Amino acid sequence: MQSGLRRIGGVMTVLAGIAVASWLVFGPPHDWEGTMRWARWALGAASLGIIRGGVHLIFPEKPKGHAQEGEAAEPAPAGPGRSG
Repeated sequence: MQSGLRRIGGVMTVLAGIAVASWLVFGPPHDWEGTMRWARWALGAASLGIIRGGVHLIFPEKPKGHAQEGEAAEPAPAGPGRSG
């Protein structure tokens, strides 16, 4: 998939997650009581998951040539006045 289309899809996904979260905060689900409170909680958790997924589409993983977390990076070359 091209990076431009991937980022557009990611932005649309993030906006959809924000829309669901805003509806949960300001809309009719605010008055839900009883067992429907669990449904509101599940929708809130799902909206956070939607936003997280969209962010992963916008900012994909690092290329394979870069050092990952936990891996040692190459040491800096010795410069003037540094021993090496």
